[in-house]
Amino acid sequence: DVCSSDLEDIEKLSWLDQKTLHLITPSGSIRSTKDFEQQLVENVSRANQFNPEQPLILWISMHGITCVEDQDQCQELYLITPYATLDRESGWIGLGSVLEVLKERVGNRQVLLVLDCQKMEVNWDIGLLDNQVSEVFNKSSWQLPHNVAIFLAAGQYQRAHVSPDLRGSIFAHYFRQGLAGAADQSHGKGQSGGWVSLLELED
Repeated sequence: DVCSSDLEDIEKLSWLDQKTLHLITPSGSIRSTKDFEQQLVENVSRANQFNPEQPLILWISMHGITCVEDQDQCQELYLITPYATLDRESGWIGLGSVLEVLKERVGNRQVLLVLDCQKMEVNWDIGLLDNQVSEVFNKSSWQLPHNVAIFLAAGQYQRAHVSPDLRGSIFAHYFRQGLAGAADQSHGKGQSGGWVSLLELED
C-alpha cells in the first residue's frame, strides 16, 4: 500500500494500482497542522484495510526544515505547510509526531516513510538561513519504532530538485521506477526475485 501527500506525484503510479500495490491519495489540501494530522490518521487507517500483512509506504512531499534558531544545536525536524508562521503557532509538524501516529496506528506492520522534503535551502520569512535537514537527521538520536524505516530524498549537503520536464520531483521519478520493478535487478547478480527490497530501493 502507498499513501502519499503529493497528489501529482502519486497519480503517476496509478497504472500499478490494484496490481502490485494499492494507492491511497490525499483527500484534500493541507493548509494547517490540523489538516495534516487528520489526513495522516485517515490515510493510514484506510491503508490498514488493504493487505495489512504487506508493507506500507507512506510518502510525504512537503517542505522540511530544521530549527531556525541555534541550528548547530538543533536535533528536530519539521514539516511545514504553506501557511507556517515564524512563531510556530501554525503549520509546523514535528517528525516525532508523525512517528507517534505510525507507532499507534500500524501495529507491527512494516512501514517505509519516504520524506521528499529537502527542496528549500533558505526562507527569510521564517528566519531560515541554512536548511540542514540531512545533517540534523543523521546526527539525531531518533527513537524509530522497530518496524519503521525512513528514506530521505537527498543526502547530506544536497537538495531535492524538481524537474519541469518530469513535471515533478526527480527523486519521485526514480523512486516510482524502482517500485515498478527496475530496482528488482540490482541485487542477486541481476536475477529478478519478483519483489523489491529496501536495499534494492536504496541502491
